[in-house]
Amino acid sequence: MDSTVSRRLLWMIAILAFIFCASYAIFSRRCLDMTTENSSEQVQVLRLFHYLFCLAPKDFPPTLVRSLASIAQFGCGNSEIKAHHVALAILGEIAIFNASLAQRTGVFPLLLHNAVDLQDQRGAEALLSIILHARNMPSLRNMVGNLHLSSVLAPLTDTTYKHYYIDSERQEERSRRLLCSRSAVLSCLRSWPGLFELAFMEDHREPPFRNVIRVLGSEKDENVDVVLDLLFSLFDLPRPPDPPPPSTFKSRRTSAFDKAPRSPSVSSAPPPPQDHPFEEVLSKVTNRTAYDSTWRLHDGFTVAEGLRVLPPLRRDRPDLVLSYLALLLCYLISENVFHLLTEVILNRSQRLGVKATLLLGELLHLAAMLPSPTPSRDALPLLVSTAGATGTSERSVRAKEAVKHLLLVEDVITRCFDVSLLKPNSFYLRQLLWFHHHGHGTPEEARKEEEPKPSPRKSRGSWSSSGSSKRRRRNTNDFKSLLKRPFEEREGPTASSPPSAIPKGLQFQLNAPVDSWDWNIVRNVIRDPSAILCEEAVVPGSPSAQFVKTLVHFYAPSSELYSVMQQSSPHAEAATELGVLLFDFLLKIAETDEAPYLDALLEDIHGAIVIMVSDAPSPSCLLAPGKLSSTLAHHYFLFVGRLTQSRKGMDILERNRIIQVLRDLLATTAHDTYFKLIISSVNYSFPGITRTLLSGALTSDKEASRIFATEFLCVLARVGVPDFPSWGLELCVFQLYDPSDVVVKAAVGVLEELCEQEAYVDALVSLRPSLLHLGDAGVNLLTRCCGVPSGFQFLRDSGFLSHHLMDWRDKYHLRYVQIVHDGIANVLTRHQRDETGRYGRRTNVPPRLVPYSAPWHLHSELSRHPEGLAFLLEREGDWMTQMWSILLSPNVGSDENNLVKIKAAIWSLAHFASPQPENGGDPQGTEGEVGARQNFGRDLLSAVFEIVRSADISSLRGTAFYAISLISVTVTGAELARQKGWVATASRLHLATLNLSDASFSLSPSSPVTPENVHRLKGPAADQSEHPSSEEDHAQSR
Repeated sequence: MDSTVSRRLLWMIAILAFIFCASYAIFSRRCLDMTTENSSEQVQVLRLFHYLFCLAPKDFPPTLVRSLASIAQFGCGNSEIKAHHVALAILGEIAIFNASLAQRTGVFPLLLHNAVDLQDQRGAEALLSIILHARNMPSLRNMVGNLHLSSVLAPLTDTTYKHYYIDSERQEERSRRLLCSRSAVLSCLRSWPGLFELAFMEDHREPPFRNVIRVLGSEKDENVDVVLDLLFSLFDLPRPPDPPPPSTFKSRRTSAFDKAPRSPSVSSAPPPPQDHPFEEVLSKVTNRTAYDSTWRLHDGFTVAEGLRVLPPLRRDRPDLVLSYLALLLCYLISENVFHLLTEVILNRSQRLGVKATLLLGELLHLAAMLPSPTPSRDALPLLVSTAGATGTSERSVRAKEAVKHLLLVEDVITRCFDVSLLKPNSFYLRQLLWFHHHGHGTPEEARKEEEPKPSPRKSRGSWSSSGSSKRRRRNTNDFKSLLKRPFEEREGPTASSPPSAIPKGLQFQLNAPVDSWDWNIVRNVIRDPSAILCEEAVVPGSPSAQFVKTLVHFYAPSSELYSVMQQSSPHAEAATELGVLLFDFLLKIAETDEAPYLDALLEDIHGAIVIMVSDAPSPSCLLAPGKLSSTLAHHYFLFVGRLTQSRKGMDILERNRIIQVLRDLLATTAHDTYFKLIISSVNYSFPGITRTLLSGALTSDKEASRIFATEFLCVLARVGVPDFPSWGLELCVFQLYDPSDVVVKAAVGVLEELCEQEAYVDALVSLRPSLLHLGDAGVNLLTRCCGVPSGFQFLRDSGFLSHHLMDWRDKYHLRYVQIVHDGIANVLTRHQRDETGRYGRRTNVPPRLVPYSAPWHLHSELSRHPEGLAFLLEREGDWMTQMWSILLSPNVGSDENNLVKIKAAIWSLAHFASPQPENGGDPQGTEGEVGARQNFGRDLLSAVFEIVRSADISSLRGTAFYAISLISVTVTGAELARQKGWVATASRLHLATLNLSDASFSLSPSSPVTPENVHRLKGPAADQSEHPSSEEDHAQSR
């Protein structure tokens, strides 16, 4: 070390020693204790304390810690003290980096006490994470002492609870305390130390969380309501809307839900009856396509909606989050939560009964995914027996309604997850699905359309002369002038006109104001046009022509009718749907070289877009960004994109210069709004200009546009665009070299989802991309390439596979543990990555329990095919033997690095024992290899089961539980788990596989599942047969 640096360092240490030994701390405490208004000085002193602690955490004096503790304690009673949160943050760092000092000064109880009092859920979760970290490690557990997490349950279970002796009896104060306690309990249950301490106690002690579940049977409606909300949040289930004040429930029993807003539901679901408010609430909370604020044009738009609504590509890897939820669900079942929810439905207020019914229906639906030996849906003897009882008592009426509602919940949830019934909220995503599932979705269909067909028109009265073989185009200026005439000045049908295909009185209605239109009748006429309408639409003066001209005039931008209609208008959705059908109809009756209606309408749209291409368009223009967010004018891009469904429509767009003006707009605009609208509107089923537009958006000089276009590739893959692996994956790979880290992160996320399928992995290998510059994400993708024969052969022949295998042996298998930990924490906690992929401050947004599968492991990928398995056994046999030794004799001690090594050994061996072939079956290989792997899996399960039962570290037991889920993903693994006494299923769900033990999962020997417990759950009424009602029996079976 340089002598100058050494002298300065020694001089700094000497100053710190002088500060700590002198009376400087007395003046600092005096500044903190002053009662005058000196908040700025207090903050500066706290900043100095933090700086001193960072310089010498081991020498920080206890007197300063006690000063910080007094500030934190005093701040709990007086919210006006600005230094309260700062003091808590410093105390949290002290508890992490100097646990012995925190133990001597009583920091840990203070942090837990504040965690139940903070309204800021981010801060409460951060404080609890410190306590949970100390409870996890045996070396730190003694520092915590007799501090138990059960204290966070006290506001929920104790009706006379007071956080401070000076707490008032005001309802607002108690409600705030209940909400803080609910957030704290939720944070504890989403961590392994908290879950084991609150739900799975050892030494045959009663789990504290059982008292929270028993609150459902208490007389306090407020506590019952909070516990119901806790269960909704625990499983990330949609909650019913907040009710009005309690006074509104006195006048009418169901008034709280009679006015529940009606949301659009799944396409074919019948509308609920008006006299059943439960259906309205159910429609709102179960409709996953209901409008979300993040789907606005200036936010995520179709990307945000598509990623939320469309199901991801099929995954063979087990979902770790779903396994965690299955663990919670089985625990709740063992605590008889179904019976308690039934008591709430039968005995509590109507508002709580509706909420409990929704929760019970959701939990029953989740329980249907559990293995059949697990007690679940049969635990409703009280509800079934009460519903089948004779008489008209209130309990019997409620029970019958609850049975009917539970059947309705199951039916609606099933419909919500039926992709064939999916109806997105936005017209753009609907049109994208229609292109590739109902329209001309394949190149073969497009080629069939290009074949010449005899025209169905007659020459009489058409736009062509009867004696000419060539079509003669009509002057569109005359046509446009006709459209601009007032309605009453238009010419009516002549006396010689044939019978009209328009319903009587419809044309007269269209001459009236828009508010009086019958949109359903007009939509039905355009949706299924008759042959007479198609023939007469081009006959001048006919009623059909007048009908079409009226609609074209309404949708012409220059008419300022549809174009200025507000999005909040009650006719907005009907008018837009009619416009889409109108363009389909106009395209149907149009000819390639003659389309007078479309030519006039597209010329008007072309003029509106050309204005935006100019150097300085006015903000008052029709298609200005400010107008697009408030009016229906942005749907003109939707209408133009509708014509890309066929080659004929593309030719019409080219002839009217629409494609060229769209390209000019993308090249000159400074707003990403136009990029979103254009690439979300067109069809990508066949090669052509539409894919060129998408490529232009991906290479735009605007970062926001590139981000949206990159994420839009994932939406196209989920939609099922033809030949997307051949051209879409290449576009996504190009984004890996984008100068923006946010674009690269988005491209990596899309590639990780695409590579779930082998076709995309083969396409990725054929491109030979450079991935190492991506860090962990690049290693993950390279590892996935090893799982297909083409990728394995390429990497082996190039000599890279040996180097990659050595890196996994040296560091990546340890890094894998941290990646999995961060991924699960990113789903379950508020400490989430930002758009750049880095961790920062905790967010206020509640975490959504999205599916999370463990990243690809090299051992699992090489074991997918016989060549990779032989290569792995040849090169890594000795190293796997070493991992096996670590697993059999885990010794953590006080070094957390040893814990990481044990977890790495569990993950490595579990991935080797549980490869997931692409066909969804058992691993391939010779008979000897398969038999050896089965024996290995049996021995591995025995070792992992022992860790789950007896390990002293909660996070290690959680890792072992995830490993069991991983091993049980195949039929053989599930059978091995069942042989060990666990309940496991190898059924591959849409996103994940549930792999479970019994209700206690053998996590502790205190409460195993026994036939007596199962009989207690079913109850004596489960075997009754005196109720022959098929509906009731159906409810019981569900």
